[in-house]
Amino acid sequence: MIGTRNHFLSAVPLTIGLTILATQSADAQQPEIGTVQALTAGDRACYVDLIDEAGEQITELAAFEICQQDLVGQQVQLSYETVNILAASCQGNPDCGETETVRLISQAEVIEPPVVVTVQGLTAGDRACYIDVVDRGGVYSTQYADFAICEQDLIGKDVTLIYEPANILAASCQGNLDCGESETVMLVSQVDALELPTVGTVYEILLGESVCELGFADTSGDLWYREATFEVCDQDLMDQTVQFTYEVAEIPAYSCAEDPTCTETDFVTLITQAEPVSEPTPDPIDDIIQSTIEVLPDGNYRYWSAMPDGAIVSDDDLLASGGVTFTFRKMGNDITGILGYVDGKAICLDGRVNGNTVSGLAVQTLDGATVISDGETFAPFGPAGYLQVRRGFEVSPGMVQYNSALLNLTGLNRINAGTRVPPSDC
Repeated sequence: MIGTRNHFLSAVPLTIGLTILATQSADAQQPEIGTVQALTAGDRACYVDLIDEAGEQITELAAFEICQQDLVGQQVQLSYETVNILAASCQGNPDCGETETVRLISQAEVIEPPVVVTVQGLTAGDRACYIDVVDRGGVYSTQYADFAICEQDLIGKDVTLIYEPANILAASCQGNLDCGESETVMLVSQVDALELPTVGTVYEILLGESVCELGFADTSGDLWYREATFEVCDQDLMDQTVQFTYEVAEIPAYSCAEDPTCTETDFVTLITQAEPVSEPTPDPIDDIIQSTIEVLPDGNYRYWSAMPDGAIVSDDDLLASGGVTFTFRKMGNDITGILGYVDGKAICLDGRVNGNTVSGLAVQTLDGATVISDGETFAPFGPAGYLQVRRGFEVSPGMVQYNSALLNLTGLNRINAGTRVPPSDC
């Protein structure tokens, strides 16, 4: 990665060598983030040549295992620890017996560059093609790319980026092609257009400040959210199968966060037309239960994935049969509840109901909870697949929030509410 939006990091070439400059202050702050240029296994430690975020060339000592990782060209997050290593005065003699205490790199975690993005700009520079992108989480960045990428028609397109390590002209050359110095970066070598579905069945319409979003399932059953014009969202599209037409458009930037004074814009591929191709298909389960969760009166409820034997289901019955329960509070179309696997993991859901589908956000509070989808792709919460989540992030250790969650309760059966009161919020 070169840098974030409107901020380009200037990188300078690394002078190859194994000796850390003696002029460095003993208490100089060691970089937490850098781009690795070379790894060399020495007699005292692994030597890591890197360029820090300020563009400075640095050589740091690291644990020997670091040299075994595939890090050259990668941007990494560095962790350090203080240890004793063979003294420099020993000149490589392991039997010297002398040591010195240093603070070396104990861990180097690769900061993965964005893969699925929307292209905002292309600029042909003297070192590479610079491609400005925004990822599925709304994070802006500029990436180095092969010069040929700048010749493609990509502005506003959703694409997948493919990287490979490559040597490019060093920043210190200041555009002088005869400079002879280079630096290693992760270069975008290929850009593949993301194939957008042309037909889908709409299950959600979300209105924003500048555009709206359509939630729909494509013909393969995959779930999508796409920006659309307000004219599209004004149509009666719920539960209809429609054909989409897309156009590249300029809208207020994601980074503006609904700030009316913000003048920044983003390019997106927008749904500009949605033509129904079929009438809404009645859900056959409506004929069986003659109601949906949406039409339930306000109150507390519990649904279960198994079929109850009687009117009352005890905790022992649940433990014996297993499955999934959703215990929730309903106020109008607002739903707040806990989806849980019997004697297993659980997650809180806060959203709105349409038919038997609840859409909103989900929060999991559990030691060891990890994000299962941090991008735009839905992932199932648990093996049953009733709940799909995306746009997740760690709020704090043991607490994960998903800003987009979709719970389909079709097929679950209403049982007695039980003694546990649903939460009032997540």
